[in-house]
Amino acid sequence: MTIKLDAAQTAIERARAHAVAIGVPMSIAVVDGGGHLVAFARMDGAILGSIEIAPAKAKTSVLFNGPSESLWEFCKPGGPAPTTEYTRVQETAWTRTV
Repeated sequence: MTIKLDAAQTAIERARAHAVAIGVPMSIAVVDGGGHLVAFARMDGAILGSIEIAPAKAKTSVLFNGPSESLWEFCKPGGPAPTTEYTRVQETAWTRTV
């Protein structure tokens, strides 16, 4: 599935309006059907870590066909794959040290 830039920017603005309404500054990422970044925005005051987290969560939603939070039952401690949540962190650390 593809998404045009105008539609992605509209999604960013709607998410931004919601973030303002709930008083939580955030980074917002929109990806296409392959998980590739189409649009991104970081609101003033959003934590720096959200710059990497937002696109990763968006890609996860595409790859697993649902909200990334639904994977918690799978990767939480005691779940069938409890260390899954650390794979991206380890990959990032490895690529930065090579």
